[in-house]
Amino acid sequence: MVKVVVPFGNGCQLCESYGIITVLRDLFKNNNIDGFIEIEEHHCSGKCNQGITLRIEGESINNASVNKIPDIFSKKIMTRI
Repeated sequence: MVKVVVPFGNGCQLCESYGIITVLRDLFKNNNIDGFIEIEEHHCSGKCNQGITLRIEGESINNASVNKIPDIFSKKIMTRI
């Protein structure tokens, strides 16, 4: 199971964390990998100056955005399944 941690503090909510989670869930469903992925919402990653910082299996991905999620998905998530 691949674990994806999405920060969910106030600043991140304003910067699209909800949208990121929605896009990730859609990609998981469309690629039939729902059972292989876990999304964890984390209050704060403490890296506000680096934009939304996702953690995928412990690897930090800085400055994530809704537009970057398809690329992150193919390069960082699908390669781990």
